[in-house]
Amino acid sequence: MPTHNKRFAQPLTGDPARDLVGNRTKRIFDDRVGRSVGAHTDLYRLQVYRRDTGEIMSDLSVPIYVNDRHWGGFQIGYALA
Repeated sequence: MPTHNKRFAQPLTGDPARDLVGNRTKRIFDDRVGRSVGAHTDLYRLQVYRRDTGEIMSDLSVPIYVNDRHWGGFQIGYALA
């Protein structure tokens, strides 16, 4: 289940530009980085990309296994600036 921290889980306002930045929870990111997070089985993966808001982000992800079965990935995105 996609989730986000409180800073990016603000109530929806009805303003698409404001909501793009303020409410990112429960979204499934089907871009190159998002698809990679759920599919890779590397020990970890570090990626740099431009978010849909224009911000440059670094992304660290690791695969999730349950009973030796790959179920997806866990990711943490962060900005260095």
